[in-house]
Amino acid sequence: MSNLSFGELSVREIGIKDRDIFYRPGSISFCNFSNIYAWRHAMNYRIAEIDGFQIILGKYRDDLFTVIPPFHTDSKFPYSLLRKIKEKLGEERIKLCPITSDALPEIKEVLPEGEIILSRELSDYFYNTSDLINLSGKKFHQKRNHVNSFTSKYSFEYIKITADNTDLLKEACEKLYDPESGPDLADEHIAINELIENFSALGLAAGVIVCDGKPVAYSIGEHMSDDVALIHIEKADKNFSGSFATINKTFAEREFSDTLLINREEDMGLEGLRKAKLSYHPANLGEYYTVII
Repeated sequence: MSNLSFGELSVREIGIKDRDIFYRPGSISFCNFSNIYAWRHAMNYRIAEIDGFQIILGKYRDDLFTVIPPFHTDSKFPYSLLRKIKEKLGEERIKLCPITSDALPEIKEVLPEGEIILSRELSDYFYNTSDLINLSGKKFHQKRNHVNSFTSKYSFEYIKITADNTDLLKEACEKLYDPESGPDLADEHIAINELIENFSALGLAAGVIVCDGKPVAYSIGEHMSDDVALIHIEKADKNFSGSFATINKTFAEREFSDTLLINREEDMGLEGLRKAKLSYHPANLGEYYTVII
């Protein structure tokens, strides 16, 4: 953890036991506890209690302080409290996100000075589970070809990860990580290791595709609710043609066939990632807003 100042706010670090407080079935990946816990180092996340509300806030590099609304409680959050948080942080500007459209009328009323931005880079990509499993129809022709290419070229095994074989998942994580890939992927690598090390405590699911005894692809996810699954991470060796399409299809089929939708998280505004996510024809995008005051 960094020595980032939180001003006059009394904060504490996030621990794995906080899942008992902050875990709640939902569909917004940004508010998923596993994500918050795994990224707590890079995002400098802390928990602060203010006026009876426990909120999660943090600051990523040179970005503004981010305040996440208390998604884990039914108590109505007074958005005007953002001014008090801002004052205690001693910051000129802070942001509140993610906000759904139904909250905007109240926010406009109580925070008229707020700048409201549609945060396209935070939009969650929701897919019909059946689409990812079956790859039916003309629009998935290329994806089917990629899977067929992989299955015809390679002798492979899909191995379900449990508490007893997370060492294989760890091996896959290390094999498919390039230490020279830069700071963003270094942060992601730390987050992936947090997921692996807390696999059971976070209620995760994972699978690894192995060829000739060596991992060539893996994915980690979880059920967000009875009907929605979330994919946290998907990695594959590009030297194995069709490996990405195969882990995508197989993981959905083996772990989440009981769901209606799969949330594959946001694209972070990265053009290549956006193109890849759109190529799977999402059923819808979750639209979220950021409020800056």
